[in-house]
Amino acid sequence: MENFRLRVFRAVAEELSFRKAAEVLHLSQPAVSQHVRALEEEAGVQLFDRARGAGHGSQISLTEAGRVLLRYANAAAETMVEARRLACRFA
Repeated sequence: MENFRLRVFRAVAEELSFRKAAEVLHLSQPAVSQHVRALEEEAGVQLFDRARGAGHGSQISLTEAGRVLLRYANAAAETMVEARRLACRFA
């Protein structure tokens, strides 16, 4: 029941890697990037700082807006788990 874009965002924030989040979610890396980009456009803010590292790939970190959204996204996910648990009582 969790919003899928928020789920993708939470995975990227937890892994601090689009590639690793894609592996965890069983999605392609471009699909993960597209979901995050769409969420950033919807929110009107950048959620991750993307810096090219000297090694392979790039280094990412949450922006301040990303940290705020992550706090609320985690709370929303917990709320949905509790709502599902309570709703199952009536099934």
